Formats: sequence, C-alpha cells, structure tokens
Amino acid sequence: MVLTLDQTDWIHAHQVDMIADSPALIAVYFALIAPYMRHCGFSIKFSQNFYRPISQQEKQLEFTRRKLLAPEQTNSPAYMVSILKDHHVWTAFQMIGQRQCCPELLLFRQSLDELRLETGTLQQELLYNLYLTFIRRGADFELNLVANTYETLRVKAEDHSLCLSDFDSAYAEVTTLLFGNIYPLYLKISASKAATCGKIDSAA
Repeated sequence: MVLTLDQTDWIHAHQVDMIADSPALIAVYFALIAPYMRHCGFSIKFSQNFYRPISQQEKQLEFTRRKLLAPEQTNSPAYMVSILKDHHVWTAFQMIGQRQCCPELLLFRQSLDELRLETGTLQQELLYNLYLTFIRRGADFELNLVANTYETLRVKAEDHSLCLSDFDSAYAEVTTLLFGNIYPLYLKISASKAATCGKIDSAA
C-alpha cells in the first residue's frame, strides 16, 4: 500500500503546526520510521504539495476545523460564552438570532452585562426598564422564561426592589437557550464556511 502525503495530511493527522512549518523536519521524521512502515507493508510517497509552504489562512482554517471537530471542547455553554467575547462571533450570533426570530436573547444578555457597570439610583431605574422590556408579559422582547423565574421577577418589580442578582436565573436560562438554538447553527455555518474556503484554496 502506498501512502501519498502532503502537509495538510500531516496537520490533520498530528495537529503539529510547528513541525508542519518545516517539510525538512517531517521528511526526517518519516525517514526514521520508514523501515518500520515498510515492514508493515506500507511505502511513503511525498506529493509536490508536501513541500509547499502553508499560508496563514490555511493555518487559521485548520485551527477552526479542529475546534469544530473537538466536541469535548466546543460542546459546552462555557465554551460558547468564551467565544461570544469575540466581536465577529457576537455579530454572527446576532444575525442568526434575527433569522430565528429570537433577537431578544442576545439583547437581554448585552443589556444586563452593560447594567453591571452602573451603580446607585441609575442602576435601579435601568433594572426596572430591563424588566419592562424583556420580562413583563407582552413586552416588546419578552423572554420565554420558566414560571418560577418570571414570578420572582414580577413580584420584585411590583415591589420596586429589583437588584442585579434577581436576574441571574433569567441570565442562565438565556444562556441555555442560546446554546440550544443559536450555537448549533453558528457551528454549522462556521464549518460550512471553513470547508468552502478550503476548497477554494485547493482549487487555486
């Protein structure tokens, strides 16, 4: 059996960017294990592409591909929250949210995050406005919250005793909704774009 190898194969198989930058190092490595591979019935053929330098774009695409194919790293709300700090990811989530008719999820997260920076009377006023905008029945951007979360916030709002911590449950529920509804679509779109770019680069 003949194995035809290029740099992309090496990266995919071993995920070693540093070595992939040096075809000479890879060639030496394979030369060392070649006798063993021949003993196992394999022979190695290096394609012309093996000696082609890897572009920065290819490295970025491969990095994206690895992230998307590592469910133990990406398949968690915590990972989703970490990448939402990136402006491009946030924008992509916004676009998907608009298409899925649930823009209120990101708007609520953003509004509450900004509210955390406020203090005193202004914060109290803004918290009540947050309730009116996202929690109250019939609100313009009413969130689909569980009954207990809604009822707790309703009582606090009527008593004018809302505080930041009262919204923690709603914030956690919104994160779960994002993870279940928006994040899978984001991963699917990102993987599709990465694959398309890879095909374009190969054709070029």
